[in-house]
Amino acid sequence: MDSEQPTDLSLSVCLSSATILQTGRPSSLVPCLLCRSVGCSESMACDKFIQWLEDDFAPWIERVLEPVPFIFINFLLVVVFVFEFFIVLPNEIALRGIVVGTGLAAIGVYFFVNIFYHLYKTAFTDPGRVPKDNRSPSCDKCVNHKPYGSHHCRTCDKCVLRMDHHCLFIGACIGLYNHRHFVQFLAFLGFGCVYALFAGIYSLWYNVIWRSREYAYCNMVEDSVLCAVRGAHLPFITIVFGNAICLFGAILGLSMFVWQAFLVSDGMTAIQCRKEGKGDMPSWQIFKDMNWAKKNWKEFLGIAKSNESFLTRVLLPSGHKPYYAEEYTLGKV
Repeated sequence: MDSEQPTDLSLSVCLSSATILQTGRPSSLVPCLLCRSVGCSESMACDKFIQWLEDDFAPWIERVLEPVPFIFINFLLVVVFVFEFFIVLPNEIALRGIVVGTGLAAIGVYFFVNIFYHLYKTAFTDPGRVPKDNRSPSCDKCVNHKPYGSHHCRTCDKCVLRMDHHCLFIGACIGLYNHRHFVQFLAFLGFGCVYALFAGIYSLWYNVIWRSREYAYCNMVEDSVLCAVRGAHLPFITIVFGNAICLFGAILGLSMFVWQAFLVSDGMTAIQCRKEGKGDMPSWQIFKDMNWAKKNWKEFLGIAKSNESFLTRVLLPSGHKPYYAEEYTLGKV
């Protein structure tokens, strides 16, 4: 029995106590305790178990949990939509009139259409798969050509053309074909949430900041479900909660948009910026040459030619590809 070779099962669970001290992995405790009963080689079991954790288990966990933030973002957007159109808007119409209320609603619809459009284009557009090619340089993991600016994503397990980063919130790589949609999503999200805060300023003022009895929510919107239970302070709680979500969205969206604006102005991606030793984003020095920044923005947004309108390609939903898409696809970059 002593000379019997360990089985595959024993190899997958065997870890020694020395390994726990060296690696500090508390998850190794159970395999370590089982090791004594199977009598396998410590180093062999250790290597196999750790390799399984890193190569199979960790990516599997990432794939399982990857949709959760995206679903949560959609949930928050739906909550904000319901809050703005079914709770705040009736109160604003009662306070400011039907004409102003209709205008507020139209602008709100415009923001929501663009937010959802660019969110889903970012999530479901192929960021830029590298075509099969034997030229060098090549990726050690893909065993395929690796053009300038491309990067191998560990989560997606593939090389992405002009990769910027892997977005955990959306669950997708940001690369050549969806980078513009990502930046526009951040812009519409940030400015849309700022707009929502100002559009509902009367509701916030009369029900939270200056608790007016005359203009209280339940006096202006008597048939609202929030007023069904008197004394429950549901309008106050709902308005505070809704505005808190809008404030969070404004801060998150605009802060990330500013980060991306620096990169776009310098004609770089986040990965390129780090590789060239500039940190997470370029410095303010890039704005000394405004012509350079303007040129990069026009190419990034796809509006450098005279027949390409800022209205139809930026302010309205548009699925056009970036100028340099063909160059990256054909490997000219």
